[in-house]
Amino acid sequence: MRNIRLTLALVLLLAAGCSSGVASDQTAIKTMEDVQYESILPYSGTYVGNNSDVLALLSHLPGGETVGKLDLTNEKINVTYEVKGDRSEETFHDYWSSDNKNALKTMHYNAIYLSVLVPNAKGYEFHVQEKNRSFTRDEITTILGEEFPDLPNEDELMDDETVEVFVTKHKEELEMIANNFEDYFNEK
Repeated sequence: MRNIRLTLALVLLLAAGCSSGVASDQTAIKTMEDVQYESILPYSGTYVGNNSDVLALLSHLPGGETVGKLDLTNEKINVTYEVKGDRSEETFHDYWSSDNKNALKTMHYNAIYLSVLVPNAKGYEFHVQEKNRSFTRDEITTILGEEFPDLPNEDELMDDETVEVFVTKHKEELEMIANNFEDYFNEK
């Protein structure tokens, strides 16, 4: 009888240990390095009017677990990030505010990928606590066009294969532009 109790206690202890590790992973917030390109490429050619696909795409981009509000009025993607689900106020603050530039890097990265994957959007706005940033589509495509002569035009961005080839070829450079946004974007 004692062996049964001991075995049962061990099983419960192991189960508790395994489940606590999963919970901590679920509370993490995705960074640029965590993005799985296979998860965002299916949203190539998404229309700004398709709320569910835009929201699903945002969930795969950095900070996506904290998307609180999405507004697609006037063909602009307007995103507000906030504490959600199992994420604590501290986790949210650590992600968005611990590194002085992390929020801005994330906003630039997301704007770059939204411009490639949602080609009919006219602009992008991001809000998180006191940090806000907005971009026009022309601003993003001008910068990308200067850096990448092979940037697909708006019609070509509707072709999944063309976008996949472009993103696969340039994902490191796109991330570098977001990380060094001051060198590319006219910060106000």
